[in-house]
Amino acid sequence: MEKTSRSLFSLLASNMFALMSAIVTSFLIPKFLGIEQYSMLKTYTFFANYIPVLQLGIADGMYLKYGGVEYTSIDRRKLKTELVFLTILQAAFSLILLIFSLSINDQAVLLVSVSVVPSNIINVFRLLFQATGRFRQYSRVLLLDSILRVISTVILIFVFQVTIAFFFMISLTLIQCVVALVILANAIDIFSVPRFEKLLSAERFDLIRSGLPIMLGNLSSMLFYSLDRWFVKILLRVEDFAYYSFAVSMMSMILILVESVSATFYPMLSRRYTEISLLRTLKTYLLILGTFAGTAYFGFDLIVNWILTDYLPSLDVIAILFAG
Repeated sequence: MEKTSRSLFSLLASNMFALMSAIVTSFLIPKFLGIEQYSMLKTYTFFANYIPVLQLGIADGMYLKYGGVEYTSIDRRKLKTELVFLTILQAAFSLILLIFSLSINDQAVLLVSVSVVPSNIINVFRLLFQATGRFRQYSRVLLLDSILRVISTVILIFVFQVTIAFFFMISLTLIQCVVALVILANAIDIFSVPRFEKLLSAERFDLIRSGLPIMLGNLSSMLFYSLDRWFVKILLRVEDFAYYSFAVSMMSMILILVESVSATFYPMLSRRYTEISLLRTLKTYLLILGTFAGTAYFGFDLIVNWILTDYLPSLDVIAILFAG
């Protein structure tokens, strides 16, 4: 129980920093970019949310396969093969998206295509860290990403005084690449295995078969909860998409802690589901987070009225999202 508490504390600490990072970037960027440029940036991040779909359920299949398994007992040769297979598949999708972005001359889609491989490498390793209970490694990835986002935002705004969304989009893409490279550098025990198995085999397609229903479920949920943003993006003005995206980013800050902590439950409970004390501890954490989330609207209202008066229309949307 003590080890579990330390792991959860490490995770919660990194999530607290991620929350502070989100607060800094979510308020600074719209303040200095302006509504039209902010709308362009949020278009890029909106499209990037769909990148995990391109894994075709492989990462989710690996999450199910290794959930509750000790990391030291995993076959490195098999794991290396699965990661290489996934990377090659993502590189193919990245190339297709790149060609498509050039044909329609869309900067957001162009940078999304570049982000496919590093973003999904980060995603699969985060799932592996959660599945095998390596919460400290998961926390470090989250912490590194948060630190880089804050540093890049501060440099672009206060040093270079950038007011063009494209540079922020490039920054986010580069951060994905840096984090992915750091993860791969620390996975030397996997990639140092001299050989790997046959890439196209029944085992690889078993991962797709087991993970595809989860991926489709996540996609359905994502489409359901982002349908409003699609309507705003397609049917309304650029300013309306900026207001709505700002409101959604406020909600996302609340979900950072909740989603990250809940993601640790599966591997933990799969091994210790009979421990009543563990269930009580997790319930306590959720109650604390729920209480904090319920009072956050008043803080948003104060900040928007104080320093982000251009986004006052977003408060009505935030109120409705909180009620939902």
